[in-house]
Amino acid sequence: MTGRSLVGLKSEDSKTALYYTAENGDVAAMELLLAHGASLNAKDKNGATAFHYATIGGHVATMEFLLAHGSDPLAAYMDCKTALHCAAENGHVAAMEFLLAHGADLDVNNESCWTAFHYAAEFDRAAVMEFLLAHGADPLAKVGNGMTAFHCAAENGHVTAMELPLAHGADLLAKDERGETAFHCAAENGDVVAMEFLLAHGADPLAKDENGETAFHFAAENGHVAAM
Repeated sequence: MTGRSLVGLKSEDSKTALYYTAENGDVAAMELLLAHGASLNAKDKNGATAFHYATIGGHVATMEFLLAHGSDPLAAYMDCKTALHCAAENGHVAAMEFLLAHGADLDVNNESCWTAFHYAAEFDRAAVMEFLLAHGADPLAKVGNGMTAFHCAAENGHVTAMELPLAHGADLLAKDERGETAFHCAAENGDVVAMEFLLAHGADPLAKDENGETAFHFAAENGHVAAM
């Protein structure tokens, strides 16, 4: 194989060498690959570009390099996941600052995708949540299925990530399109600590979803004896 063909060689995930260097923040290696014909905007099997991978790694210098060479900082993959979402999910505040300075939308979402605040709550990124709130993110935003960031935090047992939305007006009793509250979410995963937190703040343990099921049903269905 020639050097040029190796540069474009893809893995089973449709990733080229450029992706790995971007995620590792290796600008020198990226310069070499680009000089030998690497495609800056090639996409992996999910539609992600090297810029997304640089953001996942939190490498701002690499993001700057890619932007200077023509990468789109607002491009989305899997229909709606942007670099801003990647930064929020992985807890990279500096990367988020860079993206906001280059036009990223804090509350961008569509019917099926989360906002950056949802991702931060899902992965317990309190510093990111505070950063987003300070920059005007909507802590009460809902996605197409009615889930809020509060639901995301509850289903994963992230107490700190629940405290922040509550302090900014989150409705403890809010239901998604299936009629599930945050307490349902916590019970489904058997997270007793999260359930205790929710009860202490006024959650209704007898609230029913659209099928008439309570958190008790959710805990029983999933074999969470302690949560029952």
